[in-house]
Amino acid sequence: MNPRKRPQLLLILAALATLMCRCSLDSGAPVKLSFSDGSSVQCRRYTVYIATWNDPYGSTSDYDCEIPCPDGSTVKVEHLSRQQVGAEDETQDAEVLQSWQAQYCPVDPSTGGATRVPSTSSPAPTMTAMAARTATPSATAAPRPLLTGAVSACDLTQGFINFTLAQPPLDISSKVLNVRFNNIPARCSIPRVNPNVLTCNIPAGARPPVNISVTLDGVLVNSFNYSGAGCTSPKPNNPNQDKPPVNPTPTDWQG
Repeated sequence: MNPRKRPQLLLILAALATLMCRCSLDSGAPVKLSFSDGSSVQCRRYTVYIATWNDPYGSTSDYDCEIPCPDGSTVKVEHLSRQQVGAEDETQDAEVLQSWQAQYCPVDPSTGGATRVPSTSSPAPTMTAMAARTATPSATAAPRPLLTGAVSACDLTQGFINFTLAQPPLDISSKVLNVRFNNIPARCSIPRVNPNVLTCNIPAGARPPVNISVTLDGVLVNSFNYSGAGCTSPKPNNPNQDKPPVNPTPTDWQG
């Protein structure tokens, strides 16, 4: 045998050693994936046959899923593996869906890579309207603040803090919210049980006193310092607080 043809033969044998195919007669089984934020994704599960020398009848599953995007569109993603989808009968963390949206959904460059639902309050301006605005500059109104700067509750033991919302509260359902403690991102939300506060998890290494900055769609709407006044914290252990007072003796005075 020609030695030069030997590597090509090895590649062909390696390709034949493992064969994967999805049966053309398999129309897929419907699967609904649920997430912790109440959202869901519709998928179809297919059987993929994997024939190897050791297991000629091996098989696994993959999924074609319709990923809902924040802009209202839907993206079909094919051949998601079982590891990517996870357990079908369990509610998965919403971060799984968010990672798919960040990977497969259209990206709005104005948000620096984050996806968002665009506002439907008015149509996009025409070129004529944009030219008119450019020709007649006007003063830009300052953005409305989201927070008043006041704190209604703070617990360093539990690791949370509640900021009072400015009234009337802004509608942030379609905006990208970014809250930072000393430039460290924090996870924040408006709880349904108390829509007048913004509750945040205090990031590690960012306990008061801190600077709080808030942006909506990349626009700074709040920046203030919080001293930590009113925060509850665990009391330090005092090793002498339970000991009774000791009266001095002549030995103590070296008498």
